[in-house]
This record gives sequence, structure tokens and C-alpha cells, in this order.
Amino acid sequence: MLCIWPTVPALAAYTHNPRPSLLPHTQQLLSHTPHALMKQQQPRTPPPTMGTPVECEQQLDRGLLRACALGWAAVAAPLLLQPDAVTLDVFGLDVSGGYGVEQPAAGFLQLTGTEFALESGLLLLLASDVLQPQQATRVGTAIVFAAAGLVGAYSAAAATGLTMVEPAAVAAVLGLSAASAASALRPLLREQSASELASACAIDARALLLGESDEEGSAARASSTFYRLSALASVLVGGAFLFSPVSPLAVYEAELPVTYLCRAAFGVYLAFLLSPVQFALGRYAADGELRDGAARRLNLLTAAGIVLLDSVGNSQVQYLEVLTAGITSLPDTFRFEANTTAAFYTALLVAVYYAAQGLRAGEDARPVGKRAAAAKSR
Repeated sequence: MLCIWPTVPALAAYTHNPRPSLLPHTQQLLSHTPHALMKQQQPRTPPPTMGTPVECEQQLDRGLLRACALGWAAVAAPLLLQPDAVTLDVFGLDVSGGYGVEQPAAGFLQLTGTEFALESGLLLLLASDVLQPQQATRVGTAIVFAAAGLVGAYSAAAATGLTMVEPAAVAAVLGLSAASAASALRPLLREQSASELASACAIDARALLLGESDEEGSAARASSTFYRLSALASVLVGGAFLFSPVSPLAVYEAELPVTYLCRAAFGVYLAFLLSPVQFALGRYAADGELRDGAARRLNLLTAAGIVLLDSVGNSQVQYLEVLTAGITSLPDTFRFEANTTAAFYTALLVAVYYAAQGLRAGEDARPVGKRAAAAKSR
């Protein structure tokens, strides 16, 4: 008799090997439908990536520098266009008519406005990150010194009885100066300590006053010497306006505190902002890197600042000559044109030299990081 029931081994095999499921085949067929194919072809948007802390700090530095540059441009515009109105609205000093000859506060404010415009350009240059580290240090510390000097000039004027109609405007300028100094100092202190910065400034000051030879022991290049001498001239002229008890261009010895503040601020920016920039260009010349894109930009920016200063000063002299043409009670020292012609022509020659160096063909200015990467690839 035949047994039709499966044996125990057969049952076990059937139990461990069930019939294959149809689910994988169904999923495969569904994956080839038009809707599924369209979803597969759609590009996937990568999740947003966060920058490293260093990159975030650098972006913040660039943003702060650009914001301060815009602030200085906004401050410089009214000083250059309507200095008389600014003097009247902020300090309550009416310099219309012949009184502007006796108290040339508006004239000094306009001259200082040219240096505010220069600082705006320097901040933008720092934000572009094209300067070499040593030159960026020199430009950044110059902005810090200018801010400190401006606070010192204001303190000296306030101690002698400075009166203001709109103290908020003065406070805004001082605050912008402090913000610019902090924005320029932030990246420097991440790379070096305060003592190292002070030591570098002391070395530069000694090189500015005494000069130095290059590594081979030969004399400094002629172009480097020219830049150093022009920087020294800025220190001497700026120091005369800042520290002299009587203005170098004074017609009358009596001077109001507001007039002293305006001329002292002009001297601060000549000695502490323009001069270090000229010295930085001298270091570019000593290293044979005036064709570098960053050096060319700095040359053109400095030349533009000097030309603006020269044109403003010359227009003031011509205006005063016309204003006082019929006045016979002026002192013997009133010789604006004779006293300033040589200074204007000298400054113009310096600006022409700077512009010529900036217009020379050379390398394009690129961020320092990209230039380093390009050098490694070569």
C-alpha cells in the first residue's frame, strides 16, 4: 500500500523553503513607472553647509570693514561739499565773510574730509584681503593710531572750552573712528599678540626715521627712499598742525577751541594715517614688489587722496585771496599763496609719482589665500 502523505524530511524542507514572495518583483516594476522615473531624475538639493569658525570670523571682519568704509564716505561728503554749514550746525561757528580768515575751522574740516575719504578707501582695501600680511598690519595699525589721535585732539579741545551745538554728531564721528579701529585690529590680534604689534610698530618707526639697508647690505632703492622721505614729510607737516600752539597757516594768533580741534584732526590724519601708508609703499619698493596688484591699488588710492587734498587746499587759497582782496588791515604774515604754492606743487609731484607706479603693468590683485594657493600649484 502506497503512502501519499509526505515524509517528515519533506515536510521539513517545505517548511524551511517557502514559496518566494512576489513583493520584490512588484517593487521593481513600480520603480519603472513614469512617476518614479521623474522623481529619480530630479536633482537633489544638497543640505546647506556651515562654514568653519575661521571663515565665519573672516566674513564678519570683511562686513565690519565695509560698513565702516561706508560710514566714513558718508561723513566725508558734507565736509567736502559744505564745510561752512557743518561748522555752523555742529559747533555754532559762523565763518562767513572775513571771519573765516580769522578762524579757518571750516577750511580745516574740509581738509580733514579728504583724509576721511582716504580712510574709507583703506578700509575697503583691507576688506578685499589683497594686502600682504605685513602691509595689512601697517595699514590696520595706522587706522588704530588715527582713531587714538582723534580722541586725543578732541580731549585737548574739550579741556580748553570746546562748545558744540550738536554733540551727537561729534560723538557719532568718534564712535565711527573707534569702530574702524576695532574692525582693523580684530584680524591682526588673531595672528599676533599686542606686544608683537607694538614691536613691529617700533621697528617701522625706527626704519622711518633712520632708514635701513636691504638684506644684501646695499643702500635702499631710490624708490623706497622717495616713499620714506614723503612719509617723513607727512609726519613733519602733520605734527606741526597737531602740536604747534599756533597754526602754521594762522593769520591771527587767537584761536578758538573748535579751530584747534579741526586743525589738530587734520594733523592727526597726516601723521598717523597717510604717513604709515606711504611707509608701507616704501616697503613694497624695497622688496621689489611695486608691480604687485595690491601695491598698485595702494599707490593709486594714496595718489587720489593726495590729489584731492591738494585740490581742496588750492581752492581754499584762491577763495581767501579773492575774499581779502580789498581788505587793508591784514597782518604782514598774510601771504597764503606765497606760503602754500611750494607745498602744493610738491604734493602734486608726489601724487604723480605714486600714480605712475600704480598704473604700471603688473600682476592683478588677488586675495592673499588665493595667491598662496596659486604659488603652491606652480
